[in-house]
Amino acid sequence: MSAGAKANGKKFYWVQPMKGHPVHQMTQIGFGEGCKKLGYQYEIIGTDSSDVAGTIALAEQALAKGDAAGIAIWTGSLPGILSLRRSARPACQLSCRTSRA
Repeated sequence: MSAGAKANGKKFYWVQPMKGHPVHQMTQIGFGEGCKKLGYQYEIIGTDSSDVAGTIALAEQALAKGDAAGIAIWTGSLPGILSLRRSARPACQLSCRTSRA
């Protein structure tokens, strides 16, 4: 994935609800720094509230652009994640985390 993402201009997406929450901003900073260190393009997208449906919709929009080498999504909806996994294959890598442990 590493060499291919750089070579073909694809980017990595970080998607999560409550984009402005201080804890979420820390995860966004870490994601961005990791991408920069490895030379990847990236984009951070999210909702301003804890809107799970809106978060999943943003991830679907990112997939629809066709430039995703990978998407990391933090949401609390297992059905939404399963739907995204079906949509993503084989276009990109998809990493998902629910809010529950």
